[in-house]
Amino acid sequence: MVAEGRYRLDVQLEGRLFVELDAYAYHWSPEHKSHDDARRNKLRLLGPEILVYDWQTVTKAPHLFVRKVKEVLTNRKPQIGGR
Repeated sequence: MVAEGRYRLDVQLEGRLFVELDAYAYHWSPEHKSHDDARRNKLRLLGPEILVYDWQTVTKAPHLFVRKVKEVLTNRKPQIGGR
């Protein structure tokens, strides 16, 4: 949960780093995409880093998903003051 529980993110990896997984059932239409983009932009302004992956990548090419997440974790700068 982020921002006093106003937003729920799929997975918290470390500190303020989160992963969102976009499944086809809830993220397929242009309206859903527009809503997702607006929501994530609001969240990013509050401070969290958000990685977004589609369900297809996670299920059909998990090695790519894992490699990218490890790359981000390896290259992250230390967070100062909890942000």
